[in-house]
Amino acid sequence: MAGISTKGPSERYLDVKRAFVEVYPFLLLCTMLDFVGGYFLGKSFDRLMKKYPLVLLILPSIMGLRGNVFGASASRISTALHVGYASPKLRDPYILFNHYLSIAITNLPIVFLIVISLMKLGVGRSSLASVIIVITSSLVISYVLSSIAVYITVGAYRRGLDPDNIIGPMITTVADVITIPSIVFFMYLYEISPKVSIALFLLSLVLFTWVSRNMLNILRKEELSRERKLFKEIVYVLSVLAMVSLGSGSLLEGFSRTIHNSYIVAVIYPVILDSLGNYGSVIGARASTQYHLGLLRSPLEKESLKEVLSLFSTGFVNSVMILMIGAVISHVIYGITPVLSLGFILIFIATYGLVALGVMILAVVISYYSGAFGWDPDNLTIPLITTLADLIGSSYAVLLSMITVKFFV
Repeated sequence: MAGISTKGPSERYLDVKRAFVEVYPFLLLCTMLDFVGGYFLGKSFDRLMKKYPLVLLILPSIMGLRGNVFGASASRISTALHVGYASPKLRDPYILFNHYLSIAITNLPIVFLIVISLMKLGVGRSSLASVIIVITSSLVISYVLSSIAVYITVGAYRRGLDPDNIIGPMITTVADVITIPSIVFFMYLYEISPKVSIALFLLSLVLFTWVSRNMLNILRKEELSRERKLFKEIVYVLSVLAMVSLGSGSLLEGFSRTIHNSYIVAVIYPVILDSLGNYGSVIGARASTQYHLGLLRSPLEKESLKEVLSLFSTGFVNSVMILMIGAVISHVIYGITPVLSLGFILIFIATYGLVALGVMILAVVISYYSGAFGWDPDNLTIPLITTLADLIGSSYAVLLSMITVKFFV
């Protein structure tokens, strides 16, 4: 990258006031939007569990992949804007390349996920339907999400905001908001008209071909030699993380009946995963930029840990908001609100913030060591921390559902 530029927002450290004023409003908005996915998942959980187990198995991986790819893409663009490597213009070659790159690489690991899932569940009519649903949804929605990521990152920078504080939570939340409803939509569309679904599937493959061609054209015309390494690096990382994400899917599919019987956890499951990933992505994006600016000098940098504790202070407020909204939506879907149990409330409030704290500390450590071992923190930190947050969040959700079913239902 080019030398450090003093243009644009400065990378000021995050204190408690800034955490609540600048970051938490976006985290709260993300939490509220996450319940769109939570509503659709809760409403369709029984149908997915019985008719489309393959979708349920790879759902956390799909959610994580989209947040990983577009969060990392936005983090790279943000860092490039901070250090003067790219200009805040939508037609900037570096920004355009990342736009097309993120669409292309989102869908490559999904092929591996589908193959492994078919090996586990077997090939049948429902499995083939699941493949059409997943691939069509992935290709169409990835184009939408990539466009949103670019617009938010460039727009925030132009308005004097630090994209690192905004884009991670926003894009992972938008990804979750769109992912689950889109899968449910294509699921019902397939049941209504398989021929239309197959036609859309073929059109989505045409879209993928067009995107790939544009990406390669930019790579040939522009002096983006480092992006050749970038492509290989990201594809390798995402393919490995996609395999790891199957652990989250295995937990969701394996404990699907327990989660479904807990009612409230089925609704807040995507909220838990996404909100933990949001906390990790904010700190991860900031730590990545700080590493490039020479401010992250150790894996437990004192100022970075202060930022973690500042953002940790919002975790208790967020846990209360999750419980309140989750209780309302559980009542709307199931007609019952087991979350109102005092024991469940106390357990969730006491543990949620601590889990988020662990995820944020892990994000700082990953940012430092990825740079120390020669990887670009912008390429590794957000994908890795959101994947680990999904795995941690899935384990946490399973534990909550088991406690809920045993003591509060």
